[in-house]
Formats: sequence, structure tokens, C-alpha cells
Amino acid sequence: MRRWVAWVLATVVAAGCGTAAATPGPAASPAACTPLTIPSPALSAATPRNDPTPGFALAIGASPVGIAVAGGYVWAAETGSSKLVAIRVSDGSQREYSLPSSQLGFNLAVAADGRIWTAEQYRGAIAGVALDGSVRECKLGKGAGPVGVASAADGTLWVTESDAGAVARLKPGAAAFETFKMPTGDGQPTEVLPVAGGAYVTQIAGDSVIHISPSGQVTEIPLGVTRPQAIGLLQAPDGALWVAEFGADRLARISGGQVTQVAFPAGSKPQSLAVSGGKLLVTSSGGDRIDSVELASGAFAAGPRTGRWPDHLALAPDGSAWFTEYYGGRVARLP
Repeated sequence: MRRWVAWVLATVVAAGCGTAAATPGPAASPAACTPLTIPSPALSAATPRNDPTPGFALAIGASPVGIAVAGGYVWAAETGSSKLVAIRVSDGSQREYSLPSSQLGFNLAVAADGRIWTAEQYRGAIAGVALDGSVRECKLGKGAGPVGVASAADGTLWVTESDAGAVARLKPGAAAFETFKMPTGDGQPTEVLPVAGGAYVTQIAGDSVIHISPSGQVTEIPLGVTRPQAIGLLQAPDGALWVAEFGADRLARISGGQVTQVAFPAGSKPQSLAVSGGKLLVTSSGGDRIDSVELASGAFAAGPRTGRWPDHLALAPDGSAWFTEYYGGRVARLP
């Protein structure tokens, strides 16, 4: 079972609120990113599996989670095997990259140079993989337990250190990470969203969203829900922040200092979000659906059925929505 699922089932948390003026902590050590040698990508043809939506089957035991679309390829993190797979959409050709045994993290991030970044929980690092198989690895501090990674427009890398209760930032050209401790040390930061030089952070075991300003000030934004188990987050075109509350079967919308909630059917377990037109697309993992919410009105609409446990999703340049099926062992798209 996914490591974070165990957290969700076992964790009891208490809410916290307030603001802390935080300066970056000591740099992670060792801090520099270095090349990581892995086997050459294994080349093959992906197997189409179009039930119930168009898609491709992954290797047995893949347990895919994170997903990204870049350069005509759909990338997926096979957490069950510590591999990344890249499937070319035009012809179904497949490249599989074997990373060291590391328990890959929640999501994938696409950098401006096309490199795909993933968290390596067991190695206390993040790894950036290029299509040619070259890898850069950036080590974090001991006990970091990274699960989420994001790449800002300026090339800054952000990482959530779940075990350490911190978020790390690596600016372009920097030789070391900066670290920011979360106000509630046991909140277990989950995913991170770079915004205007700072970032927003969800917590799987906290009752608030965290904002880190460009100067390093850390602020809690209470969600108003007990044990929301927040995972995915994004900023809509109107500036509102949306948060998937996996444990509360809701989405939270944060705008102008106000938090409003959109209820989902019981057991939906919303996880990952993407904006498509005037709607939010949402993986309702527990309901095996891709649901939607109108951005303007907040109206919920049940979406099409998927295979087992749609986990994370990503939009392609043509607007198509791709997603992983953790228990279904596929990458698939909405028809």
C-alpha cells in the first residue's frame, strides 16, 4: 500500500494557526546536485488498454502515482518499482528509467529544460530525469522523507520534506537548499505550489495550508475542517487557491482571506486538480471517477468512471486530461 495511504489511515492530528517569521534554516547537506548514473532507458512498445477509457497498461506492480505531460510524452512514476516511464503519445513507444530503490513521491514536476523531477523518499533526495536517461540528483538532509516536488518558472525547485516537517527551496545556481520549518512540526507537508516567488504547501496531517513568502515568512491558513488530509492544490486563473481535502471529501477555495468548501460524495477522496476551460477536473480516487467543479459557481458534477483509483492528473498542450490509476496499473486519458 502507498506509504501516504498508511499515514492517512493512521494519523490523528490537531489544528494550529498563526504566523511565524521564519528565516531559512541550515542548508541541507550535502547540498550540491550531482549526476546519477542509471541503466540506459529500456525501450519497448506500450500496451494499449482502453477499458474504461483510452490508455496504456504499465508493468505488473507499477502502482503509478505522479504524472506529467511534456514534449509529446506522458510520464508516470511507478512507485511500486522505483521507475519512471515515458510513453510517446503519437505512437505508443515507451521508455522506462530504473532509479535506485527509493519509493517515489506524490507527484512529478516538469522543469523548463524538460527534465522530469521526482522525490526519492528513501534516498532523501530528488532526481531530475531527461529523455536521454541522464539524471541529476539533489540530496536533502538526513531524515527529510521528501514526497512532493515542484519547479517554478524561474527554475527554482521546491521540495516537501514530510518526515522533517519542512519545505526546501533550491534556487538556480545555488549550491545549497534553504529549508523552512513548518509551524506544526508533525503536519507532514505533502505537495507544494510555487507562486510569485513563494509557495503554498498542503499537509497530510495538518488542518491548514501553509504559505511561504519570497522572504521566507511562514503563515498558516486554517481550512476550517478537522483532519482534511489535504493533498493537491492549484491557483485558478482568477487567483483563488483550490485545495483537495482527501480526508474530508471536499475541495476548499481560498480567496480574499475567505475559505469556502465544495462537498463531494462520501468516499470520493479527491486528490489531484487541473483547470480545463472554466472547470476544475478532480481525481476522485475513492469513487473511481474524474469529477469537475465549475470555477465560477462552485457547482459539483460527477464525471466519467475510470479504472481503479485515479490518482494524479495532468493536462497536455492539446487540453486532453491524462491520469494515473494506482490500483488499475494504467496511464489513461479522458475520452
